[in-house]
Parts: sequence; structure tokens; C-alpha cells
Amino acid sequence: MMSQWTGRNGDVRAHINYFPSNIGKEIDATACPPPATAGSVLASGRKMTVTDIAGREDMFELDRNGFQFIKLPSKDRDMSTDAIIEQDFYAEIEAIIQARTDASFVFPIGHVLRRATNEIFLERKDSERYNRFGASFPHCDCPVAYPERLEEFKNLVMRSPAITKNRNALDVQEINRISSRWAIIQIWKPLRLVQRDPLAVCDALSYDFEDWRLRIVPAPSTGYSVLTHPEGQEKHRWYYASAMTPDQMILFKGCDSRQDITGRSGAHTAITLPNSEGKPPRESIEARFLCFWVEGGLKGQRLGHE
Repeated sequence: MMSQWTGRNGDVRAHINYFPSNIGKEIDATACPPPATAGSVLASGRKMTVTDIAGREDMFELDRNGFQFIKLPSKDRDMSTDAIIEQDFYAEIEAIIQARTDASFVFPIGHVLRRATNEIFLERKDSERYNRFGASFPHCDCPVAYPERLEEFKNLVMRSPAITKNRNALDVQEINRISSRWAIIQIWKPLRLVQRDPLAVCDALSYDFEDWRLRIVPAPSTGYSVLTHPEGQEKHRWYYASAMTPDQMILFKGCDSRQDITGRSGAHTAITLPNSEGKPPRESIEARFLCFWVEGGLKGQRLGHE
């Protein structure tokens, strides 16, 4: 099950923890538990080539491939407290998302910090949200396996505290009413040089809607989607950027009300690199944003926090 370098640049043959395709369209929360830690494997997974696109990051587009690599300005970003992240980092990312997608309004939903220890956090919070491994199975955090459930999912997100505590010139319900499109867009960014367990993303042009399964989790959640792979020849195209730095970031799609584009979902997973066990643990931040497009050029300023 160990990963191997292919001998071509940083390309790697890595075990992708696909879920079994023969257990139905919906997977109960107690069935087929996902890997608990990086390096764990599912028997239903398979070896796949994960292509290193370092130096060629501009090949991909969010609405076509489901992901896009971004080069950020080189500067120190303080990630020591939630308040600082929400005030400074969110503002930077909201502006980037608007510039890259032409979204009219961008609402931050929340973030996850992953580090090996929580001692470096000034808040000293002991929570999964601050101190867990990255998910090492291909998934999408939205119920894209059932597009008809996306509206319910959006309404659930709109009722979350992260959204309701924000204020803008227009109420979020009114923005939703007048919008022609909405999407969940996520970002992933390392906090230091990535030497192990990088994030890999799958080209949406290479998988079919039928490859998704819905994993059921307790209400009120609508569940999340996990990826399967058809029997036979290797089909999905996986990519990562080797040695990512804090000045690099991946945008990827959670879900999109536009069902006529290929990049309406973003399958992603952590992968294990060869001979990386002794390397420093990966440290990263992932954040999610609810985006609306309103015809006629209406644009919203950054949402303030009460």
C-alpha cells in the first residue's frame, strides 16, 4: 500500500481511499468508516497516479476543473486567533474570490486549522477544528451526489451562526432571492512548507456524477459526498503541487447551483508521499465561503462582524 515516486518530476503512485461502489447511492454513517488518520487505507481504494503540477499551476480553472491554484502576495499572515483570521484573512480571501469568479457577494462560513499540536494556538482550544488530520479519502463537503438536495443544504448554511451574525447593505435572504447563481467555494492553504500529506485534487473533467455517493451523517446535516472509482482502467486524474508554501493556495468548488458546468464539485483528499513519515506534520487552513451572483452588476462590500 506504500506510495512510490514514478520517476517523473514529483509524480507519485499513491493509494486513494475510494469508497466501495457496490454499497448503494447512500452510505450510512456507521457503514464503511473512513480512515481515521493519514496513512490509513480502505480496502476498496486503489493506487492512482497523482501528477505534480508545480510550475504549471495556471493550467486549471475553477468552473472547468473544479479547482484552481492561486499565488498569493508574499507576506506574514497571523493565524494565531480566530478573531485575527476572521478580520484579516477572510477579507483577503473574499477579495480574491470576487476577483477570480466575479461573485457579487461572498459570505465566510468558517475555517478549520490543522496542526500537529494545539499548543501554538493562543486560545488553547482543544477541538477537532484545530487539531485533526486532514481527511485522507476523496470527498466533497457538500451533498453533490444528490443535486436536488443542494437547495436544502444552502438554506441550512444560511441559517448557520457564521452567516446570521454578518450584516450587509442587503440581508442575506434578499441577496439569495435576487441572485441568479450561488456556490460554496473553499480554500486550502499551507501554513508552512508542505513536506508530507499534501492535498490532492481531482479534475472534474475526469469523473462522472455517478461516481459520487452520499455519506449520511446525523441531522440537521444533509451529509457529504464521497468518491468511488469504476472497475477497470484508471480513469480519474489527480493532481497536487509539490512543496507548497504559505504563499500558495488552492480554490476548489464545494457545490454550485450551475449544473451545466463541469467544475461544479471539487473532489479532494490528503495523500501520503513516499518516505515522508519522519517529515514535519502538515499545517494548513481550510475555509469555506457562500457566494452569490446577482445580475445587473450589484456588488457587496466585505461583510462586517458584530
